[in-house]
Amino acid sequence: MNIVIPLLSIIGPIYFATRGFPVELVLAWAVVWTGLRFVATWKSALAVLTEGDGDEPPSWLNRYPSAALVGALVATLAMFEATHVVVYYTIRRLIQISS
Repeated sequence: MNIVIPLLSIIGPIYFATRGFPVELVLAWAVVWTGLRFVATWKSALAVLTEGDGDEPPSWLNRYPSAALVGALVATLAMFEATHVVVYYTIRRLIQISS
C-alpha cells in the first residue's frame, strides 16, 4: 500500500472541519478508510501469517492468524481514528482563531 491512500483519507477530516460537520462523520470516514485498507490487504497478510518462517517454532501469530488480523485491524482503526480526530480539531481550531 503506498502513501497516497493515507494522504487521501486525510482530505475527509479537513473537508468536514471546514464545512462544520460533526466529529461523528470524521469517525465514520476513518472506519470506511480502515475497512477499505483491510479489504485490500487481508489476503496477503493472512498468507504470510499462515505460512510461517520455517526455521522458527510456530508462534501464536501462526497458530491464530485470524486473531492477529483482528488485532491489526483494531490497532489500525484506533490509529486512524485518533489521527483523523486530531486533524479535524486542529483545522476547527485554526478556523476559530482566524475568525
